[in-house]
Amino acid sequence: MTQHAPTYSPHAFQPELDPDYLLAAAEDEGARTPTGILFLIALFAVSVIVFGNDKSFYRIPYYLGVLSAVAAILVYFQYSFPIPIPVLLFISWFAWGGVTAFATESREISMTALGTVGQIVIMFIVFATTCQDSRAVWTVGIAFVIGAIANAIAAIVFSFNLRDGRAAGFAVNPNSAAGVYGVAICILLAGIPALRGGFMRVLCIGVIGAMFFAVVRTGSRAGALTVVLSLLWFLFFYRRALLSKPLLLGFLVMLFMASAIILPKQLADTELGKRAVSAVETLRGDRSKGEGSTVARVGLKFKALRVSLEHPILGVGIGCFTPYMFRQEGETLSTHDNFLDVLSGTGFPGFALYYAIYVWLWMTAGRLRKSGVLTQGELSLVCMAQTYIVFRTAWDFFENTGWNTKPPWIIMAVLAGVLTGMKGRIAHRIDTLQAYGVI
Repeated sequence: MTQHAPTYSPHAFQPELDPDYLLAAAEDEGARTPTGILFLIALFAVSVIVFGNDKSFYRIPYYLGVLSAVAAILVYFQYSFPIPIPVLLFISWFAWGGVTAFATESREISMTALGTVGQIVIMFIVFATTCQDSRAVWTVGIAFVIGAIANAIAAIVFSFNLRDGRAAGFAVNPNSAAGVYGVAICILLAGIPALRGGFMRVLCIGVIGAMFFAVVRTGSRAGALTVVLSLLWFLFFYRRALLSKPLLLGFLVMLFMASAIILPKQLADTELGKRAVSAVETLRGDRSKGEGSTVARVGLKFKALRVSLEHPILGVGIGCFTPYMFRQEGETLSTHDNFLDVLSGTGFPGFALYYAIYVWLWMTAGRLRKSGVLTQGELSLVCMAQTYIVFRTAWDFFENTGWNTKPPWIIMAVLAGVLTGMKGRIAHRIDTLQAYGVI
């Protein structure tokens, strides 16, 4: 009987040469955030949402933030984490804000605003510098989602801070609550492809549905629009994967068609539906008396733009648009637009530094995606970064509180950290694959 020599794969005894092996092994390369610090940061993320606006318990997130910062500083030099570019941009914007504070007539108000921003800067430095692996991002992200769920339960189940049919929960302001839910949705959307079990994906989709319902209950038109835009970007990001699965694509098309038929009727009687109809009719000019909120906000944008053009370099001082307009027109006005609030407060140089953070996150995520050597988990984080930038950019058009509010910057910081860490890992991975002749 003739015996044939067994055939072996060239990778049989050299798994390190297998591209799939290399990708799987390389996903968690590099230093990891110490578990204790990560736990403190996660607690801080939850406490900011639950206790951040409470007059009695607001010190809880403050002390957790201080404890996280001190612990991170103690171990920073041991792990030698690289400093993300967004950290330098944020520090530069903060420094420029200090320059504008000395030039403004409302120096005391501007200094108070700088004090708030200073806390956020420290938080941003700590989180972005120490959270540079996927485990850190998902841990902090899950903590943020837990905080959003707690807020939704307080608002919807217990009617906490329910006014005029708009449920705010711990966030006090319904628009702020919608912002928290929007951030949670961005995290959860990225979690769908990252999760491997079918049950967990279904659970994730269920929580997303609950967050959408919570946004509706806030009555926030900005919240509804921005989360829809985030969802559309997420689907566009994974368009090739969707097109390769006809059954899933067909289901989504049917779901959108059913939503287009059912939702308008279901939302008509909600506060969100009524406010949305009023806004559309006002913008169209169909109503003899326009809705005050919409008319006022459109007018404020033009006023803020005028102020920005009158003070293009130093602005009127960080956080000083309202007192400036009070002196000029005798009215207490707000920009209701983060773009214009930053622009009018810190001028065009400050605006460029502030939004360079957004641009860096978007472009870095795009370059990483084009590298072609990302694992599925890493791709989901890249998706999270770009989905979050879509959400924040749209949100900033409607609200002016982004620059002095902690929750948005928590996720911005950890995304800056993970993209920085990923850049180093991907560069090393490409060098390794090239050395082995795989690519």
